[in-house]
Amino acid sequence: MAKQPMIEIEIGNEEEELKGMDEKYKSEIEMGKEEEDAGFMSLLQGVTLSPKPLTGLVNALNKVLPLFGAPTISGKELSVDVVRGLAMVAQAVSDAAETEEIPMELSFSLEDLQGGDTAAQMVAGKLDRLSKTGSFRKFLKAKPTETSTPSNQEPMGDPMAMAKTEEQSPNIEALFASRM
Repeated sequence: MAKQPMIEIEIGNEEEELKGMDEKYKSEIEMGKEEEDAGFMSLLQGVTLSPKPLTGLVNALNKVLPLFGAPTISGKELSVDVVRGLAMVAQAVSDAAETEEIPMELSFSLEDLQGGDTAAQMVAGKLDRLSKTGSFRKFLKAKPTETSTPSNQEPMGDPMAMAKTEEQSPNIEALFASRM
């Protein structure tokens, strides 16, 4: 009779393995956050603002952030939080201007700040005005319309080709009915 090979089963400590995995994921999350922060800061690469215009910009941003349910920003430096807040507001303003909820003149982008102190003062003025604009508040409180959800949108593509595909595809309901 041939000798059967022995099978060894190693029983490890699951808690140690979980701790190791937990630490690994935490470090990956931290690295991701650092990369994201660096990406946001790169949007304002080369922008230097004097203390007074920067303080005005942060104060104006702090007037708008509560409309989003976001906390205000403490500190008066050009931090990642300031850049994130400005990017968020700029996108919302762009969306609101597209739907004609607010005047297009209130639109701004982070690239505008490349203009230095004068540009920062102009953006701060727009933010201040936004904080007092009722239609912008309504826009932020409004729920997205059903027509904007992907499931309710018309499919994109050539209508003739899509009609031909529908003709050639089997009727799912008929297939299920035939199985009954």
